[in-house]
Amino acid sequence: MHHVAFCFDRGYQQHFGAAVMSLLLNDEGPCSDLCVHVVTTEEDAMLRTGLDRLRTLFGIHYQVHIPTLADLQAVRGLPTATALMSHATDAAYFRLLLPTLLSEAVAQVLYLDSDIIVQKSLRSLMAETLDGYALAAVTDFSSDYMKRHHRLPGYFNSGVMLMNLELWRREAIAGQCISYGQAHPERLPFADQCVLNILLLDRAKILDARWNVPVAPIPGLQVRDDAAILHFFTRHKPWQAWYEHPLGHLYWRYLDVSPWTGAKPQEPTQPEHFQRMARTHQASGRHAQACEWYARALQAMDLKKKP
Repeated sequence: MHHVAFCFDRGYQQHFGAAVMSLLLNDEGPCSDLCVHVVTTEEDAMLRTGLDRLRTLFGIHYQVHIPTLADLQAVRGLPTATALMSHATDAAYFRLLLPTLLSEAVAQVLYLDSDIIVQKSLRSLMAETLDGYALAAVTDFSSDYMKRHHRLPGYFNSGVMLMNLELWRREAIAGQCISYGQAHPERLPFADQCVLNILLLDRAKILDARWNVPVAPIPGLQVRDDAAILHFFTRHKPWQAWYEHPLGHLYWRYLDVSPWTGAKPQEPTQPEHFQRMARTHQASGRHAQACEWYARALQAMDLKKKP
């Protein structure tokens, strides 16, 4: 049995729907040997119905895990909305709870963020061996900066992470991570990702970059052609109406064929959002609409200046 885990709060359930649908539609093995673990704050009717439909369609197994009050209290003492991670919530730390939430019979799990889209089968990734390693992950986009910041020889991204749960349990690694984060919150600009690098970089197996390819509307950022997993890794996300990257449509492609279909893009509310909407229309040749959004951006800026 292969095990895949997603961790999210209620606000990200829809995005999990797109991510898990992309995983299943691109899988090359029998889905009957795949167990999807969901760690979330509450199991509502929509989640249960959606997972039941995926089980019927693909034959998967699934388990929903709700963190205990003690778990929630532990992670609530850790930093989330930092200057570099303004969109993060306590759910960013739920992946640290996987060794205790999942059955001890689960020796290894592939953790996936919910802001990813899978483009190729992950069977070979799930089959990676972790002998002696605590985890396997891809070098982060900001690796050069974060290496200097933390004075580390490397820096990986925790959004796609193969975890050696046996080793985590044996050495109580989750407790070490939580204790470190509580003692040194100022050292965690990227929340859980920083604490994992600080404590486990020398025990991390570095994977080929195709398993976690960053996607963002950043000038000069190229997306490699062989990307198996696309990771929409900044606060700008494809479910926002003002999202500018051309690959954002892939999110809607998978969401619209999932049990979570019917969602609408998040509407812009800030001057920055209006400007991005304008640029999106302009790039598509819709110049009249672009002018309207630029005008709204200027009006919003004027309102902010008024006492």
